[in-house]
Amino acid sequence: MIQHHPALDLLIQYAGKRLNEPLSLLVATHMSLCPHCQQEIRALELISDTLPEPQPLEKMERRLLLTAIQDRISSMTKQGALPAPQPYPTQTPSGKVVDWPIPTPLKSYIPEGINHLSWSQTMGATAVSLPVNDGDGYTAALFWLQAGKPASRHTHTSIEFIMPLIGSVADNRGVWYAGDIQVNDSRVIHSPIVGTNMDCLCLGVSSGEAKFVSFWDRLKDFLKIP
Repeated sequence: MIQHHPALDLLIQYAGKRLNEPLSLLVATHMSLCPHCQQEIRALELISDTLPEPQPLEKMERRLLLTAIQDRISSMTKQGALPAPQPYPTQTPSGKVVDWPIPTPLKSYIPEGINHLSWSQTMGATAVSLPVNDGDGYTAALFWLQAGKPASRHTHTSIEFIMPLIGSVADNRGVWYAGDIQVNDSRVIHSPIVGTNMDCLCLGVSSGEAKFVSFWDRLKDFLKIP
């Protein structure tokens, strides 16, 4: 079960069609895997005329809005689950082939799947950029973490959202499974690893860049020292 959802502020902006393309892709992909957020987005769209402008919400505003969302959800007719995408044979970096149903929001970015994309090594992971409009300085990418090979120790110059699509990702704060959203910023120093013994495919959306914490971390990454 998905435990880590997008912040309410992001859902409000998504429902009001005020979110840039990279973050919209993140929320839409999460929503395609999360029935809970599908309901919240439907409710927010129905009360969109009363939604505040995008800004951090005060505690009282947040409580009132959450109450309005729950009231709206309870009055809505229940929708069936979204149809499951067709599984697509996907090869992991370790050579294993898994049947992965590509989330519908991602399909237009990777219409032929991911097996033949031009991947490159970065920060101890294997990554490929997605062709999104660079809204507000955000970019989007897919990346693999290989079992037994932690990513380089790093922090972030701004904010990064990571969502596992296959497998799970872990660091010193816990484990995030498929559909969960991990949030990282300059206060986070970590070296992510897979949460299980299988390779992990993630969607990453970020503003700013990941950066090494020290010269030794940079040197280890260059020399491929674990």
